[in-house]
Amino acid sequence: MSQGGPKTFRRGRAIAILETLNLKRSTIKQQLEQPEFQSIQQILVGELKALDMVINEFTQLFEIQENEMKNEDSV
Repeated sequence: MSQGGPKTFRRGRAIAILETLNLKRSTIKQQLEQPEFQSIQQILVGELKALDMVINEFTQLFEIQENEMKNEDSV
C-alpha cells in the first residue's frame, strides 16, 4: 500500500478536481476577452463568479494550499 493510504489518495483527487476547476475558470476568462463572446458576456461573468465561489469553498473544505497545485494559475 502507498505511503499515505486512502486519505492521501482522496486529497490527490481533490487537488486534481481543483485543477480542473481552475482550468475551466481560465477558459471562461479567455472567452470574456474575445469579441465573439460579447453577446453572452453577462452569462460568462455569472459563471465566473459562481466558479470562483465553488473554488474558494472547495479550497477551504479540503484545506488546499496554493503550493500544492501543479498548475498555479494566477489568472
